[in-house]
Amino acid sequence: MTVKRRTAYDLGRRVAAGRAYRNLDQATVAKRMKIEPATLGRYEKGEIPELVQRGLVEKASQTLKLPEEFFLVNLDELPLMAEAWKQARRLPDPGDLGQLVDAVLSEERPAG
Repeated sequence: MTVKRRTAYDLGRRVAAGRAYRNLDQATVAKRMKIEPATLGRYEKGEIPELVQRGLVEKASQTLKLPEEFFLVNLDELPLMAEAWKQARRLPDPGDLGQLVDAVLSEERPAG
């Protein structure tokens, strides 16, 4: 599987999408993030290099009240993640494992 690196542009688009989802304008979000609106605009356009973006995910997550995964997950992997989730749901609940083990161990085993 090829790992796609998140680019400054991708992250900026996620910030803009999160802001739109919360129905907030740039000025409001920028004020809450304690940055200038023009800086937020540059983040959203991907004009600020990734190296300078340290802390952006955490700030955006807290400000927009969205999980950090919203900004980080590789959207190309969503179908694979959905399939893995379907498979995991078919597994026994970890809380029931003790009972399952006890049931298997208490079964009468044929003499052999």
